[in-house]
Amino acid sequence: MQKITENDCSETIVRQKRKNGVTYVYKRIVRYNPAKRNTEVISSKLLGKLDASGILIPNRPKKAHAPVTNKPAPTIEKKIVGISDILKFIAEDCDIEDDLYASFKDDACVNKILDVANYWVANPGQSLSKFEGWQRLHQNRYGYLITEDIYHNLFCAVGADTQAEQLYFKARSKREGKCVLAYDTTTISTYGQRDEFARYGFNKDAGGLPVIKLLTLFSLHSHQPIAFRKQPGNYPDVISLTNALKELSWLDMDKVELVMDQGFYSENNLTELLRRHVKFLCLADRRTKWVSKLLDQYRDELDSPENFNGLNTFERGYCCLNKRTFGFTRQRGTESAKAGEEQMFEKRIYTYLYLDTARAAQEEQNFYSSLMELKAQMEENRKELTDAALERAAKFLVRSKRPYCGKYKYALNKESFNKEIRKFGCFALVSNQADSTFETLRTYRRREHIEDIFELEKDCLDGRTPRVWEAAALEGRFFCQFIALGLYCELYERIFKIKEQLKEDNAATKGEERDNRLLLRWLQSKSLKQILDYFSVLELTGFRADRNIAIRTEVTKRDQLFLKLLGMKNV
Repeated sequence: MQKITENDCSETIVRQKRKNGVTYVYKRIVRYNPAKRNTEVISSKLLGKLDASGILIPNRPKKAHAPVTNKPAPTIEKKIVGISDILKFIAEDCDIEDDLYASFKDDACVNKILDVANYWVANPGQSLSKFEGWQRLHQNRYGYLITEDIYHNLFCAVGADTQAEQLYFKARSKREGKCVLAYDTTTISTYGQRDEFARYGFNKDAGGLPVIKLLTLFSLHSHQPIAFRKQPGNYPDVISLTNALKELSWLDMDKVELVMDQGFYSENNLTELLRRHVKFLCLADRRTKWVSKLLDQYRDELDSPENFNGLNTFERGYCCLNKRTFGFTRQRGTESAKAGEEQMFEKRIYTYLYLDTARAAQEEQNFYSSLMELKAQMEENRKELTDAALERAAKFLVRSKRPYCGKYKYALNKESFNKEIRKFGCFALVSNQADSTFETLRTYRRREHIEDIFELEKDCLDGRTPRVWEAAALEGRFFCQFIALGLYCELYERIFKIKEQLKEDNAATKGEERDNRLLLRWLQSKSLKQILDYFSVLELTGFRADRNIAIRTEVTKRDQLFLKLLGMKNV
């Protein structure tokens, strides 16, 4: 069967029998090619096959192709949101996020800073090498994967933007108002050789590496770090106070009280503090002449029962007021004095003397043991004794000659020994304001919180030995650790307050009382990291197609109570 079509083509029905005995029917379109003098097959289409009776069995029709549309392909994404939600709420509620946005003016930069800080808080002790893998499982604020190159560039940009850093410090200080600030330093070991601040000095970690010194202001009211500053590692603490006072002036923190340890005590520092009318509380070295003189004068007062600490019978305290004269050299001339002249002024100084009898007994035991060892060495006529040991023996030992043998024997000089041990266990605090003796001691001991945050920054926030080679990148890394430290301290303080609130047990019903008791027991058995890890089961699964569907992991009753007490309303 042949049918003529256009362009001299003909349509032909062809039956073709295969080796398996089945006859297939094709529809072919052919055309005669005069140049080649043969017939060409233009197209061939299988129509079906013949059954045993010769009837055509047509093929199954092909499925029609789906119409092409511009709809996006459906995507499914699952992220852990429990930890991110808690830390995001903390950053918003304590205004860290607002202060960062106001200081840096770049939303992407702020989001990256907070993402790095969240990683350090949620993964204590972990280095940034695992940050990229952590982001693949957890929701971040930046919206994209922060690779090693991205956070390195972030550190460099933040470290170079000194103005933004200082504006952030000023914003945090304005939220404090009148407060007590602990001021202290710590050393950070570094492998970097390009930073001019990395120098060999006193390394508090005893690592043998060059160190950079970090000076930190920490609020003892809000338990928040306020500001930090970098200093060469070989600088002593005592020379840094003048710049700290200038920094307080820039931060507009006039109504504050500085609490410092013995490393910042010197006559020049006391003079500067008094001249600038800054309230201070500082530990003084008891070997200082005027402090030693006061201890000799008022030592008997410390043995009086009326000066005992009612909460701790091992502690005794006494406050004495004395006027002292201070002098300084004027750097600028005035109508009354010329530049370079020595100017004197008189101020009242409150000296708080304390005695810890338990510590005194231990010091006395150690002192007596060392003298007995020195006595034995002197009787053996050791030649390797140092000049300091010989001087100490001359002060505390009495030499006499033994009869018959002609050798010397040594005994304790009771007068010198008794005079020396009277100062054991004693220490002195110096201030320019009057307060209760033991309330002043409690204020000073709260300064230990800044030592805790130094250990926290090193051990938990990957700050013990940062492997950063460039000075700007190291400065930016310190700032990101500073933000993480603020988040950690705020979250820790809120959990502590929740525990104290649950201990009061002000529940209205027995059911609420039981829920509070179970939550308190759970919080007391968990560290902050364990609490955050517990909420890592809160996941958000998102289905994005023609319509968006989000499925969030359910929250138990105890978890709801904790998040509610933390301050999160939309639980």
